Amino acid sequence: MTGDPQEGDLMRSKRRISSSTSTAATAFDIAASESSNPRDISPVEEVRNKRKESVLSTARTMQVLNVLQHWISKHTQDFIQDKELRYMTLEFLEEIVCTPNLLPAEYKAATQLTQMLTKACTKHETNLQDLLAPPPQVANKENIETLSALEIAEQMTYIDYHIFKSIRSEEFFGQAWLKSEKLTKAPHIVLFTQRFNTMSKLVANEILNRSNMSQRVHVIEKWIAVANILRFLNNFNGVLTIISAMNNSSVFRLKKTWDKVSKTVRPATLYQAS
Repeated sequence: MTGDPQEGDLMRSKRRISSSTSTAATAFDIAASESSNPRDISPVEEVRNKRKESVLSTARTMQVLNVLQHWISKHTQDFIQDKELRYMTLEFLEEIVCTPNLLPAEYKAATQLTQMLTKACTKHETNLQDLLAPPPQVANKENIETLSALEIAEQMTYIDYHIFKSIRSEEFFGQAWLKSEKLTKAPHIVLFTQRFNTMSKLVANEILNRSNMSQRVHVIEKWIAVANILRFLNNFNGVLTIISAMNNSSVFRLKKTWDKVSKTVRPATLYQAS
């Protein structure tokens, strides 16, 4: 007697499901047994794997140190301006130095970077303070009268450069140098402005302190020579400092003195009509 076709199909489907289920279960059991019983690794292979991991770790560490070395040597200003970045970098280098099983090359590189960064930041802070400190009260034959125009221009440019490069980009935000908190938000711009005003007053006083007309003429011509040298040194801030002094009302009205100044040395911007 022939069975029901639908019943036969149902039985075959059940057998296929049972077969696939048992196959999946078998595969799972095999995978689980392999994970719980990993393949035995020979001592030689284990040493080789550890050595490979050590080499890779050393390579990565040296790559990071090389990047830091380039950053610190080429862009020291980033670490000088951003104290948080400086402290985080020093802390990171200290962690590397204190890492156990550190290779001599890694230790040496990290130590040198720490010394380089610390020295650069300390030197910068010391330089700026020394440059702006008042001159020592000791007997010295050197003064503005004895110094040449070239020496004065070079020293002005040297000091202006160190102040200028200390200005951080965030000091320009919202014209911070005009706000009440300018000393904290734009200290170097304020310092640069003060330097401009101080030098402008110094030049004006150098001219006005001469009681003799010929001496005043000599001083004016000398400072004009300084301004011309500053222009060639691309120190346009210094040029404007001297122009500001020459346009000071007390200097500007010295008509007779300006008449004696050689027209070949005074630029058109400083020329005073008689």
